Amino acid sequence: MQAGQQITPTLRLQGLLGKGGMGSVWAADHLALGTQVAVKFMSPAYVENQSLVQRFRTEAMAAAQIKSPHVAQVFDHGFTADGTPYIVMELLEGEDLKRRIRREGPLPLRDVALVVSQASKALARAHALNIVHRDIKPDNIFLCNIDGETFVKLLDFGIAKMGPDGALGATTTGSMMGTPLYMSPEQLLSARRVDHRSDLWSIAVVAYHAITGRVPFHGETVGSLGVAVHTGVFHLPSALRPDVPPAVDAWFQRMLRRDPAERFGSAKEMAEALEQAILGAPSPYAVTGSFARAPFPSHADPTPAPFSGGRMATTPAPNSPSGYASSPYTPPHNAPQGPASAPQTLIGTSTTAARAASGKKSAIIAASVAVLVLAGLGIFLAARRSNEAASVSAAPGEPSTTVATLAPSPAPSPSPTPVVAPAPPPSASALAEPAAPSSPTTTAEDKPTTRKTTQPPAATTPPPPATTAKAATKPPKGGSKDTIGF
Repeated sequence: MQAGQQITPTLRLQGLLGKGGMGSVWAADHLALGTQVAVKFMSPAYVENQSLVQRFRTEAMAAAQIKSPHVAQVFDHGFTADGTPYIVMELLEGEDLKRRIRREGPLPLRDVALVVSQASKALARAHALNIVHRDIKPDNIFLCNIDGETFVKLLDFGIAKMGPDGALGATTTGSMMGTPLYMSPEQLLSARRVDHRSDLWSIAVVAYHAITGRVPFHGETVGSLGVAVHTGVFHLPSALRPDVPPAVDAWFQRMLRRDPAERFGSAKEMAEALEQAILGAPSPYAVTGSFARAPFPSHADPTPAPFSGGRMATTPAPNSPSGYASSPYTPPHNAPQGPASAPQTLIGTSTTAARAASGKKSAIIAASVAVLVLAGLGIFLAARRSNEAASVSAAPGEPSTTVATLAPSPAPSPSPTPVVAPAPPPSASALAEPAAPSSPTTTAEDKPTTRKTTQPPAATTPPPPATTAKAATKPPKGGSKDTIGF
């Protein structure tokens, strides 16, 4: 290939835009349309590999079927005279998200909400056609500069799974399709059996990368990465970046769950929940983004300005760097600011809660039995000491003091704690009043009682992430200017 070469009756090459291991992208004149386009060629080294040729064809077919303004438009697909596959697509001006993060570091929260919102619109169209992208990563999210505004385009459907059975997909038995760092747990196990929820996981990992400057799960090998992903332990974004609100943490806790059924059910629901978590946050977290807000696009693509690129053509336009303001928050890419909190785990939460509930129930039963036994014993002893009816009627008051101080005896471990956890201060006050008599027994028992009542705060557990996540899934109300509507 060389500049000036006419590869078809309607395409004449202008210049090389980018080159990668699988092929190259050239700017070209479309002589029939009178416009500039990008032409993507497969490397001659892979032309004989029918699986890769099929993948190339899949990319063209998937993008052409989706017809979304947030997917790079495909005009044609064919073979040159020497048999090299090519795809003719719109010429894009801007840079991919990977380059943006590398240059600026973690992005403002509003910018991330915009990227997720627009990329999710492309995914919603694809998923409605039973097309699963399977390779969502920062490299494949292109930030176009159109009239000074950022417009997101989703690229490279080369390994897309098309149809419920993946009949037109490029997957072969035993092969791994996708980029492991951004792949869902189910995709790491089998690329053929994934559905649209796998793409949602990948978008969440991209969002995490854009917010923190790093991915949530790491591994030296694909195997160790798989273990990390299936364990489900990761640092919440707020531990790496202090301006992240709790609602955003809750969004990630839901999106990065191992079970696809526990994530958001659609791209639209996922994007709206993140928008609500970020734009609906209190003032300290309402970070002003550097992207211009893009309106909901119509079915027709906007008139493109001269663009630079396709997937491998990521050279920014001459004025694009100045068009993107730097983030007001720029921590180091891979180092948290201050001590990071302990990693959060999403595995075994329900089991732990069940055990805690079971232990609490057992403790209550044990304490109740002890109360009944000691109460009966107190009444019996009081009756023997006095023959007066008044003494017998007063007996229940005394056992209540004894019961309160002796209740811990049947369960010396933390078992009394759940009984007083709902209201620690009243419990302490109630236990202190019976201690007024100068009885040596009551005074001696005061210390263990006081010590037990100070336990509940330490035993307090944080609310389950799912509850917070549900709150984050409420679609934004009203039509304020900050809303990035679907």
